[in-house]
Amino acid sequence: MHVWQQCSSLFKHMLAMDDMKLREYTMMVVHLILSGNQFGKARVDTAASELIIGCLSVATQTESENGLLVVEDILMLVDCFQQIFSKIPDAEKLLTLEICINSLKRLPEDETVTEACDMGVKYSVPDVSNVQYIAADFVSQCHHIPNLASTNGENESKMLCIVKELECLGLASSHHRHYNILQENDQLLRTSIHLLQNLEEIGHQGQNVFSNIDKVTRQAEVNTDHPVFGLKRDLIRLIGNLVYQNTANQDLVRELDGIPLILNKTTIDANNPFISQWSIFAAHNLTEGNEKNISYIAALKMEGIANNQALLDELGISAEVQGDKVFVKKQRTE
Repeated sequence: MHVWQQCSSLFKHMLAMDDMKLREYTMMVVHLILSGNQFGKARVDTAASELIIGCLSVATQTESENGLLVVEDILMLVDCFQQIFSKIPDAEKLLTLEICINSLKRLPEDETVTEACDMGVKYSVPDVSNVQYIAADFVSQCHHIPNLASTNGENESKMLCIVKELECLGLASSHHRHYNILQENDQLLRTSIHLLQNLEEIGHQGQNVFSNIDKVTRQAEVNTDHPVFGLKRDLIRLIGNLVYQNTANQDLVRELDGIPLILNKTTIDANNPFISQWSIFAAHNLTEGNEKNISYIAALKMEGIANNQALLDELGISAEVQGDKVFVKKQRTE
């Protein structure tokens, strides 16, 4: 920590030099300081944020191993994103978000693992403050996404950042022990539902990037490199995670007319691989322990979920048609 305080300006100067080997060694030292126990949960001051921005710039340009390690280190610094994110270009935001995604993917699914180091394996656990920043930024920026239906490549890097933020949130929200605070962010849930509703409406207004592709003969229309490829799936994954064993959030989705929206996505869409599976997962979490939501589904007409026996089996409920209504009840377990 003492070296960091005394030498941060010197490190910044060395990163600006043309000597690649010097820059590599500088980032190695920065990585050793950031990953050391002495730095701990120290907050990022102005001098530190300037040095981190310099490291991000070099890492983005060169993809050096030490530079990427520094990016991984900063994920664990308290309030680091709040200090630097608005000051860096989209390319550096994308690199940071990609590494955050990789770190979250490496976290064990076993919720009993609470420490960054378990059984000799070290995990980079992004600090909750940085994940909260990503959530706030997604809420404030995602209104730009519907514009992709009528634009061609404009601000694509900015859109990619928003999409990557969503992917981060989908992964983080599945680790409830680390990031259960996301379930307290009702604005994130509201925004996700409203965005999904908006994209569905746009998708039905002629063929565009938000339209469903549910036929094998139309596979050639799928652009896996488009920023919104898999976006609806990731929105549903996030919603499903946010309502997990949370009655208030389950009720909020129902009140915002989000349940039919989720149930109608239990079909194949080549633009959103595995969206039907994530929709089933979300529907299960919406109905688990929530009689109001089960009754709500019971009032639906014979469409979507109600005529999909495989889906009903997944949810552990059965449907009985009486007139033009469908009555749903829990299946008995033998």
